[in-house]
Amino acid sequence: MYKINLYHEHLQKRRQHELDPLRMGVLVLMCVGVLLAGHYVLRIASSSSIIAKAMTLEKKYVKVQAQEKEIKEKEENFNKETKIADSLLRIVNEKVLWAPILSEISDSISEGIMLNIINGRVQEEPLADLATDVGITIDGTAEADAPRQRADEFRRNLEEKIQTKEKTTTAKFKSLDDVERGAGAGVGVGGNIIMGAKPKVKFTIEVKIEKEKPKDEATGIPAERKKRRASTKEE
Repeated sequence: MYKINLYHEHLQKRRQHELDPLRMGVLVLMCVGVLLAGHYVLRIASSSSIIAKAMTLEKKYVKVQAQEKEIKEKEENFNKETKIADSLLRIVNEKVLWAPILSEISDSISEGIMLNIINGRVQEEPLADLATDVGITIDGTAEADAPRQRADEFRRNLEEKIQTKEKTTTAKFKSLDDVERGAGAGVGVGGNIIMGAKPKVKFTIEVKIEKEKPKDEATGIPAERKKRRASTKEE
């Protein structure tokens, strides 16, 4: 049995219409447009998320920056207070107690020793690691059968007594001169000149008390020298 298709022309036109290149191109363009639109929407959403994160990070950065500024101010205040405390501590540690020194000088005086002038000085900012902090100049006379020996005995006693408290003490003669016998004469009863009974010398003794600068516990380097090294590195 045979069937006759009377709509073959209509069907052929319909297939041609469905396979029309222009129509296919439009459909492809529409699909591409939809894909581009979806991609654009996704990029916008991603950009919005990135912008939101950036704003959050910026807020955190501003907050951290404010905290950093506050910490820096506190650190500066702490450093200032530390410097003040160090200065006060240095004043206390390097304070010169003159009363014990004068007491040792007084205890060192023996018979025949007479002190005329005592000058004391303090070096404010020693530059050396072991520098002279205290200097004492003593002018006096010694009268004895052996005046030079008596003056040297006074010098040694003075040095030993001060060394019991200050180990780095030295006492040396700056000058030691004989006094002429006529210069030691006195006036007796009736205006008669009486010569000095014993020989006499005049002396000047230079006493130096050296104090070792405080050392850093970690490095063992004197604090003053460590500060100078640090400032040199910063420059």
